[in-house]
Amino acid sequence: MFQIDQDKLFTTIRNFLSLKNKDFQRILLFILFFFILASIVTIKFWLGGVRGLEVGKPSPQTVKASRTIEFEDKEKTNELRKKAAAGITGVFDHDVLASTRVEEDIRGFYRVIRETKRDTTLDEEAKLSHVQTLLGKGISLRILRIAFTLSDQELNTLEEKTVEIAKIILNNKITGRNLPQWKKKFSNLSAELPYGRLKNELISKVGSYYLSPNYFFNAEETQRLKEEKANKVPPYMIKKLQGEVIVREGEVISKEKAKILTEMGLLGRKIDFKKVVGLTLLVGFVLFSIGFYLYLYEPMVYKKNNLLVLIGLIISAIVFLAQVLSSLFPSLLIPIAASGMLATILINPQVGIITLISTAILVSLIIETNLSFILVSILGGLFAIYVVSKIEAQRDLIKAGLYLGGGLAFLSFVSSLPFNFSLVSSLSSAGIGLSNALFSIILTIGGLPFLESAFKITTNWRLLELANPNHPLLKELMFRAPGTYNHSIVTGNLVEGAAQLIKANPILARVGAYYHDIGKLKRPSFFVENQIGGENPHDKTNPNLSCLIITSHVKEGVEAAKNHKLPPEIISIIEEHHGNSLISYFYHKAKEKVEKENICAETFRYTGERPKSKESALVMLADSVEAAARTLVKPSPLRLEQMVKKIIQGKLEDGQLDESKLTLEDLEKISQAFIQVLTSIYHTRMEYPPVEMTPFKKRGGDGSNR
Repeated sequence: MFQIDQDKLFTTIRNFLSLKNKDFQRILLFILFFFILASIVTIKFWLGGVRGLEVGKPSPQTVKASRTIEFEDKEKTNELRKKAAAGITGVFDHDVLASTRVEEDIRGFYRVIRETKRDTTLDEEAKLSHVQTLLGKGISLRILRIAFTLSDQELNTLEEKTVEIAKIILNNKITGRNLPQWKKKFSNLSAELPYGRLKNELISKVGSYYLSPNYFFNAEETQRLKEEKANKVPPYMIKKLQGEVIVREGEVISKEKAKILTEMGLLGRKIDFKKVVGLTLLVGFVLFSIGFYLYLYEPMVYKKNNLLVLIGLIISAIVFLAQVLSSLFPSLLIPIAASGMLATILINPQVGIITLISTAILVSLIIETNLSFILVSILGGLFAIYVVSKIEAQRDLIKAGLYLGGGLAFLSFVSSLPFNFSLVSSLSSAGIGLSNALFSIILTIGGLPFLESAFKITTNWRLLELANPNHPLLKELMFRAPGTYNHSIVTGNLVEGAAQLIKANPILARVGAYYHDIGKLKRPSFFVENQIGGENPHDKTNPNLSCLIITSHVKEGVEAAKNHKLPPEIISIIEEHHGNSLISYFYHKAKEKVEKENICAETFRYTGERPKSKESALVMLADSVEAAARTLVKPSPLRLEQMVKKIIQGKLEDGQLDESKLTLEDLEKISQAFIQVLTSIYHTRMEYPPVEMTPFKKRGGDGSNR
């Protein structure tokens, strides 16, 4: 019989339930955020007591007003005001220049046709393409081909007739709404002309294409008149005196009676346990879906519990905000896009998308709204994610907000049309969409620094700020160790292009390269790139001491980076950019001085960690390659290529790249990228003849030379 090892089983369970176990931590996080989100979503269904009064059902008792009340029935007031405003027809402004513009467009079309016909350097297809480039593709190729078969005289005749019909049409009131009808009218008039079917069709297509409205809807004036009319309607007031009967026993409670009972605080509401349970299960399903998606497609995010807390916190904050705002403002004002933007900036766009969709679903459970809200929330949020993923600095968030505002305004306007036939309401929705975008951007800008700091996340924006030459460390490096600074900049140029090819973070690699040698600030003269024409202090220094000085720049660089609060990713690059490589120059120098003793090579190695990321490995390789390239005499593309491949091969054989996650294919791509950059830097230049310098002669007071 199968025996269960109870001790082993209990040990396994105890280890799993340990707070140090990452999987158990994730389960606790799921339970925590499930409780938080379920509470937020269902809280309004728990509020309110049961008083035995329900709308549409008989009252169990006669209810009298316990006090005198007078209040406005806002629903009835709005109904009366909307009815009054509906009596105002739209106000349209006449555009007196519309006829001139249409005539210019029509004549411009015929002019382009005539000029293109005369161009003998183009064949027929090239002419068609040229015309479409100038005029756009609104007029079909078939019509253009007809035009090219006509003589200039025929084109002139058709041009005048097209303009004539357009002027006749434009004597009428043409708006955006009735424009299709007038275009059809234009076609009908063209069909009656005596020029033949093809020429008539040309006139019809060209004229109707360029025909445009001459009356434009004045939304502002229309809205003003509607508001003026609506404001003249007085509020619909309901008044009940103390002791007055509100509803008698057995009387069905109408909506109007319910408003009075609610105002009196007498109308309670039963807890809908079925809805509470259903919503709670939906919240659990949404959270499970997030976790399952991250487990399958974003394993690096799934394994970092701090990022899971961040995602849960972002979603919870927006859902809580939605619960607060839903009873005060229109649902379209809820800044759901902020959840996607924050997750995109702090993690990546893929996580931003799943965060956005999950937040939109949970918020829709709160406000119980229509498809329009879901549509605008998700599409607007996706647009927001796209916008923020393209900007390169935090200051660009304001510009992104303007783009987002336009996008959300358009989406809100378009999505409201199928559900609301009022143009004013649709325009109002567009305004709310614009406000939503601004609110989302403000929320993102305000929350970003806090979340970056709290969760110790280094965004690309933070890295770009560090790349600014005005950063104190870079400025100090520029003035105290200009050779090292120049070396770091070139190293950054080398790694950036290579990082893109191997799907590493090019910004992190470049910024890491800028700071990798900041440890040389302590003793800049001991490093060859800063010894421009000066004495080399290593010539009078023991090789062992020289090795100690050289290797110490890694430790001192890490200390400087921590003092200036550089991100951990940059500190890792500084710490790992030499790994435990051998300092061969001083090793061989020591062997030459002490021939009879055995020199241990391990004492001449760096004491740092080997690169554990692609970015660290890139900086290591670029650092060695750039330093070696400067020592080449008359560097040629071939010599540069041989040098790059030799250095990369050496690092590989020395085991420096074992933990870097780089493949042989990656190394080949890195090699080609380095060669391309170095070739452009060290390309062969022409030798110019020496310039003879003429001695400068001081001018006299009278302007003559002395």
